[in-house]
Amino acid sequence: MVSMSKNTINLLIVLANPRGTNSLRLGTEDRVIRQSLKLSRYRDNLSATFCHAATVHDLRRALLEDDYHIVHISGHGTDSGLVLEDDLGEPNFIPPAGLSELFKAYSPPIRCVILNACYSISQGELISMEVPFTIGMEGAISDVAAIEFSRGFYDAIGAGREIDFAYDEGCRTVKLAAPNTQFISKILKNTQHELVSIESTHSPKPEQLNLCVVDIGSVSPPSSSIGNAEVRFSITNLSGQIIKLTSITLEILAAEVCTQIEYPRVAAPIDEYFLHARLNPSTNKYELLTQHHEIRERTEGFFLKIDAAEGFTYTLQLNILWNFLGGQRMLISSSPFKITFPVQSAEGLLRLAEESSRD
Repeated sequence: MVSMSKNTINLLIVLANPRGTNSLRLGTEDRVIRQSLKLSRYRDNLSATFCHAATVHDLRRALLEDDYHIVHISGHGTDSGLVLEDDLGEPNFIPPAGLSELFKAYSPPIRCVILNACYSISQGELISMEVPFTIGMEGAISDVAAIEFSRGFYDAIGAGREIDFAYDEGCRTVKLAAPNTQFISKILKNTQHELVSIESTHSPKPEQLNLCVVDIGSVSPPSSSIGNAEVRFSITNLSGQIIKLTSITLEILAAEVCTQIEYPRVAAPIDEYFLHARLNPSTNKYELLTQHHEIRERTEGFFLKIDAAEGFTYTLQLNILWNFLGGQRMLISSSPFKITFPVQSAEGLLRLAEESSRD
């Protein structure tokens, strides 16, 4: 088993063609993936483990033994599940719910699951609830299309591109090299665990990808007209090194007048490390971090309290600048999220009544 080293993206390639099923060119797919990685610009930053004639226990033990960022499964699939092998090489249909639970337990570090098999999109929809990116196939796909997709996908990964770009490159490669073959694919993105692009002044290298992730956990509206909205989010450090947060910025993407009315309720007290922002529709960016902050552990939670005048709905986004100690700064952003500050005070209700009467 390949051990994960610092600044390495680990790939687990699982291949299965049980006895009694149509023959697949998995040896060719293995060779194509190895070739793409060997010829890539950042080959020294990529490590791949190949598992042939794979059983579900081979998959499970591989995930136990090492940390993988991309898991690729090639073989047969049906509406009932993916088909791996049993201990005798016979077909073993893997329950989609069980496979989803397995990947949930290992994400992070898993950022992408590729199901390069027929009818795999139904399994992908379950798995996508647990990992940031899932790639599946709708209906039957041809052997040559599956191989060409892998070629294009890993060419892009080896060039330091993001997962969604690599998916598009895989599809483009199928259209160029296997234009008349059966192939309909889909990429599913989990907005709650989405890994967004890392921006820098140079083309991103693999060691800059997938190493720092911001995850919006929950968003709660204010509990009273003078209460705070509450946002829980976490930042996950997958690099194996200490990283330094140099800036956390809350950005207003949109502000809309809201006439929603709610009556006050009591909020349970929460004793957590927290950040604070006071919103104003005329200002669109708020610096939340007052000093540099190191993340040594894999995941660190943050609790953000936001207050604002009632009667507005804000669309917000968190922007985090980070770097390895002494290294170049990089940017990650959260998925956009909305918070409504409904009208709850007596003054607000009177104002709404006056505005309504004028209309």
